[in-house]
Amino acid sequence: MNGLLSNASFFGQVRNPFGPVSGIDFIAILLLFLLVSILTIAGFFVWLATTHVRATKRMRPRRRFFGASVSNHASESDWGTVPAPVPNRWLAIREVSQLAVQQALELNNPVECSCADGLHELDERRLFITPRIGKWVLVFGAAIPDPFEDVDRSFHFLRQLSQKLGVVQFFGSNRPTGFHSWALLNEGHVGRAYSWAGETQWNQGPLTRGELSLEMRCLGYGEGDDLSWLEVNQMAQHNLEKISALAAHWSIDPTAINWRRIVADSGVVGDIG
Repeated sequence: MNGLLSNASFFGQVRNPFGPVSGIDFIAILLLFLLVSILTIAGFFVWLATTHVRATKRMRPRRRFFGASVSNHASESDWGTVPAPVPNRWLAIREVSQLAVQQALELNNPVECSCADGLHELDERRLFITPRIGKWVLVFGAAIPDPFEDVDRSFHFLRQLSQKLGVVQFFGSNRPTGFHSWALLNEGHVGRAYSWAGETQWNQGPLTRGELSLEMRCLGYGEGDDLSWLEVNQMAQHNLEKISALAAHWSIDPTAINWRRIVADSGVVGDIG
């Protein structure tokens, strides 16, 4: 008993180094601790929300054009960082001015614009003419006559344009159907042309070095009836995948253009009659 009393006396002599703490002081300390904890947690959630917003901006929706993804609010400087578009139909015309191409196409309501704006303004009736890129001027747009729809109209269009401008090349593709075509003319004469739309529509001139090196398969008129659907589909897909490479052999590959370097130059967009 005496030992317990002695211990109690010892503990009773120990003093709080911070002084006596009343019940009110303890509650104040507890409330301060809770306030600090709440502010810390709130700060963490603010940081988390800010990080999420920044990530969302980087991943904002993009619109499709020519198979390439372009921000809805892309500036001209941004355009150079975007992968080059893969057009469905285009012309390459050698050693002529943009104005000469515009006049030969008899473009209505021509408007100067940047490359980014011009490519976004296309529809079924409009064409976009690029500024001179090396030796070439390119023309993009669904308004270019399609051999898949009317091969005769396409032939006459290309021949007349070539008579005015000299060397004119055409490239066309339709991935959902597998249709594909290309043509090379000089001063109105067809040097090489091929168009396939379920069957060979147009096959004129000898295979070029580019077609041979890329192992592109071009069927003659009436050929392919003995091929299976799988063989025909593989042939079409192979040719489709090589069209941009063929353009690089013949002239210029639009998917390899560094748009940043020509973004300051003006193109022309307008309607075709």
